[in-house]
Amino acid sequence: GNQAAINRVALMLRSSDAAIREMAADALDQINWTSRSLEESGFYYRAKEEWGALIDLGEHAFPVLVSTLRDSNRLTREAAIGVLQHLNWDPSGAKPEDQAYYYVAQEEWSKVAQIGDAATPALAQALEEGDLLTRRTISKLLGDLDTPNSLKLLTKLTKDSDEIVRNYAANAARRISNGP
Repeated sequence: GNQAAINRVALMLRSSDAAIREMAADALDQINWTSRSLEESGFYYRAKEEWGALIDLGEHAFPVLVSTLRDSNRLTREAAIGVLQHLNWDPSGAKPEDQAYYYVAQEEWSKVAQIGDAATPALAQALEEGDLLTRRTISKLLGDLDTPNSLKLLTKLTKDSDEIVRNYAANAARRISNGP
């Protein structure tokens, strides 16, 4: 019935697409919806981009904010990082992939390198939207990671528009392919 439909709309608050999240939040607003959990409230506040309300949730906002580190919108990710920092979130207890998204956004490359292969999805995202310096830095880092996933990204970087990135990538890919 109605409750099942409302629950489906509330689930849309978790979408990776900001437009879908916003539409879901607006629809829920029209029926004076009330969330059933702090986590659900967090996803609602993210959809509404009510970052102050997420701060008010404190550590209950961590799951929402950490999932937002993967968001396709850079500004949304940066806002989530700002809230995490405000709340003194400690990434060391998070899953390695979550740590990687956080440290890549912060450009803490030595910490990204320590994460290893689990960092490659975050690095791939950064490469898609990164500037020249970021692409050069990541191409070097991928060579140091020396994993099958880093080799895939390096192979893609051998077609980069920047000659230095292409050279870093080609040399690192050759080194990984040939082994020690």
